[in-house]
Amino acid sequence: MANDILVIGAGAVGAYVVEFLARRRDVRGVVVIDSRPGLAEGVAWRARLGALQEGTDARMQGLTVDAADVDAVEEAVRAHAPRVVLHTATILTVRELAERLRPETFARIRATGMAGFLPAHLFLGLRVQKALERISPRPWLVTAPFPDFTNQILARCGAAPVTGIGNVDNMASELQAMAATALGVPPAETNVMVVASHTTAESFQRDGVAGAGLWHARVSCAGADVTDQLDIAALMKESAGRMKGVLIEARVASSAIKIALGLIAGDGRLVHGAGPLGLPGGWPLRLFAGGAEIVLPPTIDHAEALAINIEGQRLGGLSEVTSDGTMVLEPRVTAMMREEFGLQLDVIPLADIEDIALALRAALDRRVAADG
Repeated sequence: MANDILVIGAGAVGAYVVEFLARRRDVRGVVVIDSRPGLAEGVAWRARLGALQEGTDARMQGLTVDAADVDAVEEAVRAHAPRVVLHTATILTVRELAERLRPETFARIRATGMAGFLPAHLFLGLRVQKALERISPRPWLVTAPFPDFTNQILARCGAAPVTGIGNVDNMASELQAMAATALGVPPAETNVMVVASHTTAESFQRDGVAGAGLWHARVSCAGADVTDQLDIAALMKESAGRMKGVLIEARVASSAIKIALGLIAGDGRLVHGAGPLGLPGGWPLRLFAGGAEIVLPPTIDHAEALAINIEGQRLGGLSEVTSDGTMVLEPRVTAMMREEFGLQLDVIPLADIEDIALALRAALDRRVAADG
């Protein structure tokens, strides 16, 4: 039976996506899969019950499927015929790093850059992509695990994901809300366009400032550019302060829903995508029936936007992605991964990603055990 969206992963982001979609009357059907027995089924049932309390009988289904099993993913996609596959699963989450490692170790990872853990975020994505390559017509792929970085590698292996979620999209929604308040108008009357990388988005989330990251933002109201009337950096800092210490998974899930439903509607709506069409970083884009198209404000060109995002990528610890998908890490990341986890990572070829991902998983477990 045809469905609108298949969600891979019933963790924090995926579970919120399912809950929110269940309450929408314009969604035809949702399937969620997860490797942990019973989890996807429970998430789907909980979402349906919640929707029923609000008067909506949503068609939600959960299945135990291992996203690492290419044949099983292919079978699930063929059986449920989604228009969009939303991939949220990873074998090693940032939350796990934060909760299991000593605070000083996690602080060093964040300060150095998360690029050393990218293979763990690509492990399942590469297998999902392989499953989708077997299917025609191929559903749109939208990704969640570090898409500013990982979508570039996926684009070297097959059809690029349409885009990733969160990051720059989170920044844009914050700026829209804050700017509308400052201007005294409803948010719907403001238009925001932002170019910014994951690194800059995380810095705003963590510290309320862009840090060393570059970014470009424009705000318009009633068709007129009003950017110069606003202290954008101060507005972003105020928004970050309001959410200090608050988990952001629900907001990230809302980004996923907006993008997935925008692809289904194909009405040219403006969103912000992380790693769209295999590009690094975050970009404004419009969603059409055929996919996505990058759009930029007239105050910046493509080369300038690309430079902003490549610099953000470097600050995140990824020096380069070569034409064949090889990841080159910044030396400071190589040193940190060696000293903290005993792994020598500097150049990561595509062929080694899965083995390194499993080594990362084992190294984290060893480090936690050693720390007691």
